[in-house]
Amino acid sequence: VIIDKNLKIVYTNKIHRELSEKLGLKEDIIGQNVIKSYPFESEESYAVYSEVFDKAISKAREISCSTENGQFVFEIKIIPVYTGDEVSFAILIIKDISRYRQTETAFRKNEAELSLIFDNASTILALVDSERKIRKINNSGLRFAGRSKEEMLGKQGGEALGCLNHLDDPKGCGYGPNCVKCPVRNTVLETFETGVNRHHIPARLPFEIDGERKELDFLVSTMMLDSADEKLILVTIEDITDRKMTEEKLQLLSSAVEQSNEGIAVVDLDGNIQYINRTFANMHGYDPEELAGKPLTIFHTPEQMPAVDEANRQIKESGRFTGEIWHVHRNGTVFPTMINNSLIKDDEGNPIAIIGTFRDITEQKKAEKALKESEEKYRSLITNIPNVVWTSDENGHTSFISPNVLDIYGYSPEEICENRERLWFGRIHPDDIDRVKADYEKLLTDDQTFDTEYRIQRKDGQWIWLHDRAIKTYGKDGKVQVDGFFTDVTGRKQTEEALQNLSSRNKAILKAVPDIIMEVDADKVYTWSNKAGYEFFGDDVIGKEASYYFEGEQDTYEKIQPLFGGDDNVIYVESWQRRKDGEKRLLAWWCRVIKDDDGNVTGALSTARDITEQRRAQYIADSQRDLALELSRTNSFEDTLKLCLEAAIKLSETDSGGIYLADEATGAFDLVHHQGLSEDFLKASSHYEADAEHIEMVKRGQPIYIVHNEIDLDLTEASLSEGLRCLAIIPIRHNDQIIGCLNVASRKYNEISLEARQVIEIIAVQIGEAIAGARAKEALRESEERFRNIVELSIDGIILFDNECRIVEWNRGMENITGLKKEDVLGKYIYDVQFQLVPEERKNDRHYQMMKSSTLSTARDDQSPYLNEFMETEIVRSDGTCRVVEILAFPIKTE
Repeated sequence: VIIDKNLKIVYTNKIHRELSEKLGLKEDIIGQNVIKSYPFESEESYAVYSEVFDKAISKAREISCSTENGQFVFEIKIIPVYTGDEVSFAILIIKDISRYRQTETAFRKNEAELSLIFDNASTILALVDSERKIRKINNSGLRFAGRSKEEMLGKQGGEALGCLNHLDDPKGCGYGPNCVKCPVRNTVLETFETGVNRHHIPARLPFEIDGERKELDFLVSTMMLDSADEKLILVTIEDITDRKMTEEKLQLLSSAVEQSNEGIAVVDLDGNIQYINRTFANMHGYDPEELAGKPLTIFHTPEQMPAVDEANRQIKESGRFTGEIWHVHRNGTVFPTMINNSLIKDDEGNPIAIIGTFRDITEQKKAEKALKESEEKYRSLITNIPNVVWTSDENGHTSFISPNVLDIYGYSPEEICENRERLWFGRIHPDDIDRVKADYEKLLTDDQTFDTEYRIQRKDGQWIWLHDRAIKTYGKDGKVQVDGFFTDVTGRKQTEEALQNLSSRNKAILKAVPDIIMEVDADKVYTWSNKAGYEFFGDDVIGKEASYYFEGEQDTYEKIQPLFGGDDNVIYVESWQRRKDGEKRLLAWWCRVIKDDDGNVTGALSTARDITEQRRAQYIADSQRDLALELSRTNSFEDTLKLCLEAAIKLSETDSGGIYLADEATGAFDLVHHQGLSEDFLKASSHYEADAEHIEMVKRGQPIYIVHNEIDLDLTEASLSEGLRCLAIIPIRHNDQIIGCLNVASRKYNEISLEARQVIEIIAVQIGEAIAGARAKEALRESEERFRNIVELSIDGIILFDNECRIVEWNRGMENITGLKKEDVLGKYIYDVQFQLVPEERKNDRHYQMMKSSTLSTARDDQSPYLNEFMETEIVRSDGTCRVVEILAFPIKTE
């Protein structure tokens, strides 16, 4: 059972019907208060649920309950489910353990009756002695192990049942390296030592299933049995592998829906809300808790209702609707959405509700306007930023350079353009010129990044350091050109030279994370370790080469090779390593070079942190939101298809698939993107004529779900040779037209699950919407790409704010200077953010008003005295450190 924060029931599974019959519950309890719905709950239960939601802890109880159908004992578990940083739902797991408790009672009452119950119990029951050897085992244990009673009696539990860990040591079960932490072994020993019975201790152990090693999950219980002769323990082992997988899939589905960037709503056939996710509620200015039971009409004005009524009519007639519908925000503003609605049916095929996804397409509508404004904005920006911006041809002949080059280099733009490469390559330091030319050549021939530092001689003869970055582009005439910019970093280089007087090892330690710390020599052999390093790699780590602990093929050595060439920068790598117990773990490494007093490389010092569990925990949630995030970022139609297909295959737990698009002229379908399919299959299935049987079915607009050989389509022969066991074909729509189809297939499963069907149908809608947005995005991207690269690559901070003083751009340079992230400042008033950076001793209302007044003047008056002049000021970063910065403000004008 899934319940929300208001303790309302929002979901029950099929097994719940059996519980309803036992307890005499009414047929539909969706939307009811969970405590008032079940006879085993009471007023005291409110405190239990409060702890689950407020403290985010799981709770477990055992409760007895009498009904007309008899006396029952239930094991109740309540597990919190996160969405974001808070608990929004809880999973209530109700297990009938009446038979288990009755078994305990019968055991103590009558030995003969116990033997019958023992032999026929559905869970594994075994009597073991103090040496953990099996004295008696029931039929469930024999069936699980696939052995006779004679083969199992007298053997220790792991060996008898087939646990693979007993093979790790010649002495068998209980002696291998993994046996020390075995929950079954330790629970039995603990009960013998303390006499305390244990119930439902979780355990995960390896077994060979169908020739493959698989991890199975169990619940283990022990009961001490005292007899005149000796002490024995009754061990109960319940295989919960399938149940645990079901629980994990249920939580994954719940998290996917709640964390989706698309608004999702479920309403009854009368239009009353049964469920909405937070994205949908926030899209309309509400909290989800406010909207339970409310009609959907609150999201529409009277003028919008005819279109809504027409959409509802289509849903009830055809089972689905896709199109643009306008909505109204709580504050009265209206906005357009792209929606995809479909009917939800019960097991008998009767409509019971409507589910819909909603996406705000306001930004898509603004794309054309944004394109024009962005061209004007970045043209003004490029001529005013403090960095020197330049454009050259393949030979290094400069065709454009910004006017501020005169302040840094001493030459005017006209002198540099007239003298061509003589005033660039011709004035670079002799020790640097070959490297700079080689990097420039790699940029042109291999598309490698041009990002280098070098010395160059000013017009007055002074040597300065430049940090120069560039990308290869193409001019309007199609010829190759290079766009770049450079920054004077002479001051930083002087500071770095002063820091070289410090000990190399001390610098590395100060920069390293205090976790595992390892030192290698120039041959990459470990020469020193801290305690954490010994605990991870083992006491014999010193003297071994670092690669001895690598797991799998990896390019770690290639990534850190610059250190052994003398590079002083900290290099971050992630590497799979073998822990001393043999387990494969993912470590994050921060590595820094160690040099002697003469500057010779002697080795490297590295710190590492085990991030295995962190990555595993993030994987499921990340995969759910990555698709929406990546689709919002990409400007490539091809990348959009790739992302959608990968997500469809991953989330449907299939292993192959493809996207077909229809030819507008012929109606034929062609495969435009695929994954996991053989070359023979692609040759046979990459093109279908318009009159192909399954193509005609697709054009009717209904999803097709096929169990292999169940439907005789013209694609069956190709599917058979590929080994496909089930197949889904989902129409792709745009403007009510079928423009293609999304296909996913599995070689493992016989059927696409209901949960997977909903996911891939939503993804099919996203593919259709992606086609609509691709052309507008492409035009905008081409215009912005060149200028945005320059802005983002700048190490100087760049801020754009409108004439209301609201921040609309905040580059990486600003993040590095202030410590404030882009997402935390966009949309805020610039003077509020500036005041946040003011030192505490100058923070007062008078200073704030003065700052606000001058900033408003800068934004609205192009004659403001604060424009086009460098000003020096002190700021306090978000981490509390002080910096002195120069600020230059200049106006950007558009039509």
